[in-house]
Amino acid sequence: MISGVSDNGGASRKSAIAIVGASGLIGQALHRRLKNGYRILGTCHSRPREGLVSLDICRREFSILDDFDWVIVAAGISNIDRCKLERQRAYQVNVEAVLSMVEYLARRRIRVVYLSSDQVFDGTKGNYREEDLANPINEYGRMKWQVEWQCRQIQPDCLILRLSKTYGADRNEGGILAEVIDTLRQGKPYAAAVDQVFNPTHVDWLARKIESAVSRNLTGLYHLADPRIESRYAFACRVARESGFDPDRIQRISLADLRFPESRGLNSSLNVSRILNALSEPVADYPVSHA
Repeated sequence: MISGVSDNGGASRKSAIAIVGASGLIGQALHRRLKNGYRILGTCHSRPREGLVSLDICRREFSILDDFDWVIVAAGISNIDRCKLERQRAYQVNVEAVLSMVEYLARRRIRVVYLSSDQVFDGTKGNYREEDLANPINEYGRMKWQVEWQCRQIQPDCLILRLSKTYGADRNEGGILAEVIDTLRQGKPYAAAVDQVFNPTHVDWLARKIESAVSRNLTGLYHLADPRIESRYAFACRVARESGFDPDRIQRISLADLRFPESRGLNSSLNVSRILNALSEPVADYPVSHA
């Protein structure tokens, strides 16, 4: 089964949610979104933050999660190049530790929400649907795909959400938007690949949709991203315009010009019609500019 709805209660009845990896861009947005409506726990490791509890998933000490009904797995090494250059360490964190945690949670009948990535695809065609075959071309994507597959074997009613490129409104959070703005504010041109295509997604929109997916008790695999598909160049131009900069300062390049250590697909964009139909919610258009 690719996707569906579990017979077990959703977050409307079970209100205890843990976010493993709450110090990252997505984890922070989830923590902000859920902290006022649910009993929550946010964990961190390499980036301590006030209000979060330290958890090193590689130590396999997961008892802190025992009292929760849902665990959202947002932890891991997500830098694509680092996953190649430090493959052994990345595999220990992204695969071995995460799967150990999923097994622990499944034994206790704690529902897992695993945040995966568009990098499970090779990027040759774009507009990928859930039923399209995965074919990762980088180590990060291969790790995500392995966890997806094994997670479904361990806990058949888990929820797996494949995400695209995310950004936040706060420049202190980092991400692609902060990168564009900071470069332009320094008076420099920003180089953006015209042939790299994805779904730029605001983290607050994403957090709201994840909450809705949990509250509706969705199970299986869904693509979750802003429906708008853009090239990195088009997105950077939009950021420049909405932030009061001249979009002509965005320099058109190709992805190959950047010479990354690791491979990246050109068009990893996701078709998100399945989850939008399942959630039956309007799509809000978030501004991309920030302070």
